[in-house]
Amino acid sequence: MLRGLRALLAGLVIFAADPCRANEDSSGTTDFISSWLAMVERTQAEQPRWITPLATVTPRLEQEFRFDLFSESLTTHGRFNNYGGGKGIEFIPTERTEVFFGVPPYDTRTSAGGRLLAEGWGDWPVFLVKYRFLSANEDSGNYVVTGFFQLSTPTGNAAFSNHFYVLQPTVAFGKGWGDFDVQATVSEQFPTGGDHTAESNFGHPVLVNVAAQFHLWDVLWPELEANTTWWPDGTKGGKVQLFLTPGIIFGRGGLSTFRLPSSASLPKQRHRDAANNVLKSPLLGKPDVPARRQERLEMDPLRTGASCRALTLDGRQSLRVLVFQKSGFDACGTAVSLP
Repeated sequence: MLRGLRALLAGLVIFAADPCRANEDSSGTTDFISSWLAMVERTQAEQPRWITPLATVTPRLEQEFRFDLFSESLTTHGRFNNYGGGKGIEFIPTERTEVFFGVPPYDTRTSAGGRLLAEGWGDWPVFLVKYRFLSANEDSGNYVVTGFFQLSTPTGNAAFSNHFYVLQPTVAFGKGWGDFDVQATVSEQFPTGGDHTAESNFGHPVLVNVAAQFHLWDVLWPELEANTTWWPDGTKGGKVQLFLTPGIIFGRGGLSTFRLPSSASLPKQRHRDAANNVLKSPLLGKPDVPARRQERLEMDPLRTGASCRALTLDGRQSLRVLVFQKSGFDACGTAVSLP
């Protein structure tokens, strides 16, 4: 203890003898942070000021922390819950790049009676890197073109893991016309470094996502997303699914942004995989508006064993909830009844 006290006193003496040096170190750190934030502001000013869509990854460079929650009904009448949604922190290190570091989601699966069947961490979405090739703000053309590369690793609990790495290159682009904009991504997933049978079954799915948004009264962003997956091979080879997901986003980003994905998601596809999920997606820890739980359509099991069913009300079938889902990154929506 005496030795530690002597070290502390020695440090105070040095600081008292040379306070300028301590001030210089502090000033240097402050200057670095100020310079970096000025660079971020400058590079974001060179791109459109659209909002980040619910499911489609924006081609814009962003700085934010995102934490999603979703809950899903299973064919067994149990529930699957995901905490985190594979999201995490995004930051801009240089003028044309963004780096995303994911947080592994925590998953639980329960029986119809509420008994816990499995719980644990899901696969880790290690990183996503963006490089912005072209961009112009609303005054100079209103467009952006970006490339992504992302990686997820099979570190999750056996009940929730893919059991292989997933590499996913993506081309993303967007164009705006006044208060209206369209953002889109085209990507393919490549399984590698894991169980050969699991990789063969997974195949190489191609994902195409398009989000159309309209900006109203400064703070409202109603949107419609079309999320398509095509399996050229694997156990789902030749199958295609398309989900249409309306929603509305409030705010302009940062702490003021929250999302309400509780509109109807209508399936228009030859193959359906999952449905009836509730998504909560606050940015930077801001609580969002709770989404209502709804019934759903019958669908074939996907990684989480999700399903949907067709219901009959007053002699007419009603379509209910949908979900868009991709390995390592899940985005979901709930739906209201349709006549």
